[in-house]
Amino acid sequence: MMHIASPSFYDAVRADMQLLVGQEYVFFYEGVRPGTVESIERLGTLLGTDVSPEMYDTLAHLAHLESQKTEDFISILPSTNVDISTDDIVRIAQEQNI
Repeated sequence: MMHIASPSFYDAVRADMQLLVGQEYVFFYEGVRPGTVESIERLGTLLGTDVSPEMYDTLAHLAHLESQKTEDFISILPSTNVDISTDDIVRIAQEQNI
Protein backbone atom coordinates (compact mmCIF):
# COMPACT_ATOMS: atom_id res chain seq x y z
CA MET A 1 0.00 0.00 0.00
CA MET A 2 1.10 3.56 -0.57
CA HIS A 3 0.40 6.30 1.97
CA ILE A 4 0.06 8.93 -0.76
CA ALA A 5 -1.20 8.15 -4.27
CA SER A 6 -3.71 9.08 -6.94
CA PRO A 7 -7.43 8.49 -6.40
CA SER A 8 -7.36 5.93 -9.23
CA PHE A 9 -4.73 3.90 -7.35
CA TYR A 10 -6.98 3.64 -4.29
CA ASP A 11 -9.98 2.81 -6.49
CA ALA A 12 -7.99 -0.04 -8.05
CA VAL A 13 -6.92 -1.37 -4.64
CA ARG A 14 -10.55 -1.34 -3.44
CA ALA A 15 -11.67 -3.13 -6.61
CA ASP A 16 -8.96 -5.79 -6.19
CA MET A 17 -9.93 -6.32 -2.57
CA GLN A 18 -13.61 -6.65 -3.48
CA LEU A 19 -12.70 -9.44 -5.90
CA LEU A 20 -11.21 -11.35 -2.96
CA VAL A 21 -14.27 -11.19 -0.71
CA GLY A 22 -15.30 -14.68 0.41
CA GLN A 23 -11.95 -16.24 -0.52
CA GLU A 24 -10.42 -16.35 2.99
CA TYR A 25 -8.13 -13.36 2.50
CA VAL A 26 -7.29 -11.01 5.37
CA PHE A 27 -6.26 -7.38 4.99
CA PHE A 28 -3.24 -6.55 7.17
CA TYR A 29 -2.75 -2.82 7.50
CA GLU A 30 -0.42 -0.34 9.15
CA GLY A 31 -1.57 2.29 11.52
CA VAL A 32 0.94 3.35 14.11
CA ARG A 33 -0.85 2.99 17.39
CA PRO A 34 -0.72 6.00 19.65
CA GLY A 35 1.45 6.05 22.70
CA THR A 36 2.32 8.63 25.30
CA VAL A 37 2.50 12.32 24.44
CA GLU A 38 6.22 12.11 25.17
CA SER A 39 6.79 9.30 22.66
CA ILE A 40 4.86 11.15 19.95
CA GLU A 41 6.98 14.25 20.55
CA ARG A 42 10.18 12.18 20.54
CA LEU A 43 9.16 10.46 17.31
CA GLY A 44 8.57 13.86 15.74
CA THR A 45 12.05 14.92 16.79
CA LEU A 46 13.56 11.73 15.35
CA LEU A 47 11.72 12.22 12.05
CA GLY A 48 12.27 15.97 11.92
CA THR A 49 8.58 16.69 11.44
CA ASP A 50 5.38 17.10 13.37
CA VAL A 51 3.82 13.66 13.76
CA SER A 52 0.07 14.00 13.54
CA PRO A 53 -2.93 12.39 11.87
CA GLU A 54 -2.88 15.27 9.38
CA MET A 55 0.75 14.74 8.31
CA TYR A 56 -0.03 12.57 5.26
CA ASP A 57 -2.99 14.77 4.29
CA THR A 58 -0.68 17.79 4.19
CA LEU A 59 1.96 15.98 2.13
CA ALA A 60 -0.69 14.65 -0.26
CA HIS A 61 -2.16 18.11 -0.73
CA LEU A 62 1.27 19.49 -1.61
CA ALA A 63 1.68 16.74 -4.24
CA HIS A 64 -1.90 17.15 -5.59
CA LEU A 65 -2.66 13.56 -4.60
CA GLU A 66 -4.66 11.83 -1.86
CA SER A 67 -3.59 10.23 1.37
CA GLN A 68 -4.52 6.68 2.24
CA LYS A 69 -7.68 6.39 4.32
CA THR A 70 -7.49 2.99 6.01
CA GLU A 71 -11.17 3.19 6.95
CA ASP A 72 -12.00 2.98 3.21
CA PHE A 73 -10.48 -0.51 3.10
CA ILE A 74 -10.97 -2.24 6.45
CA SER A 75 -14.65 -2.99 5.88
CA ILE A 76 -14.05 -4.91 2.64
CA LEU A 77 -12.15 -7.92 4.00
CA PRO A 78 -11.49 -9.20 7.50
CA SER A 79 -8.72 -6.92 8.70
CA THR A 80 -6.19 -6.42 11.46
CA ASN A 81 -3.72 -3.68 12.36
CA VAL A 82 -0.19 -5.10 12.38
CA ASP A 83 1.66 -1.94 13.35
CA ILE A 84 3.32 -0.99 16.63
CA SER A 85 2.85 1.98 18.93
CA THR A 86 4.83 5.21 19.06
CA ASP A 87 6.10 4.00 22.44
CA ASP A 88 7.54 0.89 20.77
CA ILE A 89 9.09 2.89 17.92
CA VAL A 90 10.85 5.25 20.34
CA ARG A 91 12.01 2.35 22.53
CA ILE A 92 13.47 0.55 19.50
CA ALA A 93 15.16 3.75 18.31
CA GLN A 94 16.72 4.21 21.74
CA GLU A 95 17.92 0.60 21.76
CA GLN A 96 19.54 1.26 18.36
CA ASN A 97 21.04 4.54 19.63
CA ILE A 98 19.15 6.52 17.01
